[in-house]
This record gives sequence, structure tokens and C-alpha cells, in this order.
Amino acid sequence: MKRYDDYDRRLASFRRDSSLEEIEIPVGHDLSLFSRYLTAVICVISFLLFLNMPNYVQTIDGHILPKYFYYLFAALITPFLLLKPKSVMRYLTQPFAWWAAAFIIVNSIGLMMVQDTNQNIASQISTQNQFMVYSILLGFIFSITPARSYEFIFVILAFAIPFLVLFDFVSPGILYTMGINDTVPGRASGTYLDPNIAGEVMLLACLFAIPVISSRYRMLLLSVAGVGIMLTFSRGAIITWIILYLFFQFTGTLSKKTLIFVVVLLVVVPVLIGGFRYYLEDRQDLQLGHKDILFRLDSLQSLSIRDDSAQDRLNLLEGGWDLFLKNPLIGVGCGVAPLLLGGEGPHNLVVMMAAQYGIFGICLWIALVLILWNGNYFEEKKYQHAVTIMFVVSTLFAHSMLSQDPWLLTFAIASGRRPDLNSV
Repeated sequence: MKRYDDYDRRLASFRRDSSLEEIEIPVGHDLSLFSRYLTAVICVISFLLFLNMPNYVQTIDGHILPKYFYYLFAALITPFLLLKPKSVMRYLTQPFAWWAAAFIIVNSIGLMMVQDTNQNIASQISTQNQFMVYSILLGFIFSITPARSYEFIFVILAFAIPFLVLFDFVSPGILYTMGINDTVPGRASGTYLDPNIAGEVMLLACLFAIPVISSRYRMLLLSVAGVGIMLTFSRGAIITWIILYLFFQFTGTLSKKTLIFVVVLLVVVPVLIGGFRYYLEDRQDLQLGHKDILFRLDSLQSLSIRDDSAQDRLNLLEGGWDLFLKNPLIGVGCGVAPLLLGGEGPHNLVVMMAAQYGIFGICLWIALVLILWNGNYFEEKKYQHAVTIMFVVSTLFAHSMLSQDPWLLTFAIASGRRPDLNSV
């Protein structure tokens, strides 16, 4: 009898859980099945988005558009939205949901102003709003799923993405046709096509994976990401990786023994770069990007930014800031800044938001930083701070985070509380 009394008490406590009050669960087996389906959905969506499958597949086969993937995601997510309407409403009161709603409202105002005059900009604004809505929906799904049930997927991604980048560097032209879209000859990018974004995503996957694995393997994971990032030759990602390494080293995330490894690495890096130069010169398939790669290697050694790529970025940065100074209150409008800068953005999210939304754009950026800093997803606060630091540093080198699925997914996950086993 005592065993059945304990069972009744647990069942009663289970039903009092506010997150379950909207679902009728007849037996424990059904709960397990429900949980497994929820975890499977999250793993599938995370895997596809972090590997850039919607855009990559379209690049390989133009008939399969990214929207088909998002239709699939909507079909997978909808049952949870219907089963847990009260939980949805509660999630919509969370800081990131409010932030995303404010961003959508500002974009929508801009959309009304340009939809009759510039269809390209109107389409970009509409697409960005759709991305933001999806980030809210995905954030809700993650908020009702125990984190321990899906965290392993980030460990897989943290190794898989650098492997794809390495494969792309060793065997260019297999994953995609060289020279298409944003690809840069000689700079590997795996399934991301844009090497700068590939570098950022490797770091994001690494940040989510490090807390999951044993401390003895964390430096290995960080090193794998570092190798992949080096092969993208993305200076922003390389600098961010160095800052994150120092942060992890001084917060005790990494073993003190890794300092010896780093000291040895610093000694042999010049030799490695010298040997790498000879390797690049022997690679006939990399000749088109050979000059740019050597400039990037030189700038990492000499800390110089005199190459054409760096100078172009500085000019765009100055141009974006000038747009803000001329329109400090409301900016030039959403989607207009790249048009005024010759079709490119300023490669700096703060300047981009300031130029397009004025002072309100800067306030939105600061608010997002605070939301990430105060999030409660990670069990140890230092990882929460690491994600925030990465976002702040990355904004100095890139401006497209608010249109990138991995970044939006990171915002949605890291800004909330960590779901435990009582969430489903």
C-alpha cells in the first residue's frame, strides 16, 4: 500500500506542475513518448539550422527553397503550440520575446514606409521579421524541453562543423561549386558558404558544448574549433576565439595544464605559418585567393590592417557611422543603410543598428546584451557571460546576426532559464 500511496503523491505533484496543466497524460509511457518526440524535434531543427541546411541545399539544388525547411519546422512545432497555449502565453512575457516583438514592430513601421517604393528592401524586412517570429517559436520549444535531453547535439555539431570546414579546405569544390554566392577561394566554409559566418557558428556550437563534456576534453573541443576557424581565415572569429580562450582559462573552465600547450603553441606558430605559406603556394586550386590569405596571415602576425579587405571594412564602418550622425534620432530606415553604402553593410552590428534605427537601434543592442548577460540557461553563470562576450565581440566584425538562424537560436535559448525535468 505504501508503494501505491507514494505513486499517488507523485502523480498529484506531477499534475500540479503548471507546465503540464494543459496536457492530459493518461500514463507514464505516453509522457515518455511525448518527451522523446519533443527532444527529437529540437535535435532535428538544431542540427539543420546549425549546419545551414536551408541555404546550403538551395545552393546545391535551386528547386529546394529554404522556405520548405521552415514549413517543416512549423509542422513539427505546431502540436506543442496547440497543446500548451498557456505556456506559450507565459513564454511571450519573457525578456527575449519582448525584445523580438519590439524589433518586429520597428521593422514593420519601416516596411510600411518602403513597401510601395522599394520592393527589394520590403522583401528583406519581411524576411527578417519572419526570422524573428521563428526565433520566438523555437525559443518556446526549447523552454519546455529538459536541456539535458538535447545538449548532446551541440557536442556533435561542435565536432561536425570544423570537420566539414577542414574537408572543404582539403578538397574544395566538392561541397559546393567554387566561386558561387559568398564563397571566397582559399577560405574554407563547409556548408556555410560564407567563411566569416562559419567561424561564428563553430564558436557558438563550442560554447553550448563545453559545459556538457568533461573538463579534460574541453581544451580539445576548443582546439578543434580553433583549427576550423583558422581555415576560414576570418580575423573576427580568430580574435573572438582568443578572447574566449583567455576567459575560459582565467575562470577555471580549462585545466591549468593547457597553459603549457598555449605557450608551446605561441613559440611554434611562426614556424607553422611559414610552413603553411609553402603549402598554400603548392595548392594550385587556391591561387585566386592566395593574396588575400597571405594578407590575413600577415595581419595576424603584425597586427596590421593595411590590406584591401580591412581598409574596405574601415571605409564601410565610417560610412555607416556618418549615416547615424546625420540621422541620430530615427536613422535612415531598416534595410536602407546597405543600399546607401554601395550594397554592403558596415560589418558592425552596433553601427548597422545605429544607422538604420538611430538611438533606438543602439538601445535595442544594449538591451539584447543585458538580456543575454542576465539569462539563466547555463548552470554556471560564467558560460552565460561567455555567450554575451562572444556576442559583443562578434558585433564588432559582423552585422548580419539578426538574420542568421544559429545566432537567433542562441539568443532564444541563452536568454531564458534552463529547462529541467519538470518542464515536460
